[in-house]
This record gives sequence, structure tokens and C-alpha cells, in this order.
Amino acid sequence: MAITSVIIHCKSNIYTNILDKISIISIIYYGLDTTYDKCIERNNLITLLCAISIFLFNMITIYLFYGGYIYNRYCYDEDNNIARKWHILLHIITCISHHMVDIF
Repeated sequence: MAITSVIIHCKSNIYTNILDKISIISIIYYGLDTTYDKCIERNNLITLLCAISIFLFNMITIYLFYGGYIYNRYCYDEDNNIARKWHILLHIITCISHHMVDIF
């Protein structure tokens, strides 16, 4: 994901965009599958709280990206400096979420 993100930020075209979307979908699938498996095998409160946190981080990410696209805000703000800051925050949130999947 980090590699495709760097590629799409350096040279954005239809092929890099498709590559980025494929990596996003594969990481979402991996995270869902791993989180589900851990919740089933451990079945305790800490695991449930981690799974809820991961879910909330992912919902925030979806809102910032797609909600921002719909409302022309956040990552899609007309001011490039504001859009860039929200985009950085988006990467930080997804990084935390993905590390939570691996750690918990």
C-alpha cells in the first residue's frame, strides 16, 4: 500500500489509480478477514474493543475520502494546503488502523 501510494502521488494516471484501488481492496479484505478470525478465536472484551476501534477508524477514513469528495471538503478542499493536511491525516488514520489489525 505504501508503495502504490507513493507511485500515485508521484505520477497519477488511470493505471496507477487502478493499481492503488486494487491494493486498497486487498488490504481491506486482509484486515476484515484477520480481524474476524481474531475475534472468533479470542472472544474477549479487549479484542472486541480493538475490533470496534478498527471499524471506527475505517469509517472515519471512508468519510474523509468519499464524504470529502461528495461535499468538496477535507481531502478534496479547494485550498490545496487544507486538502493536503486532511490527506496526511487520512494516511495517519489508516496507518494506525492497519497496525492495530497486526498488533491486537
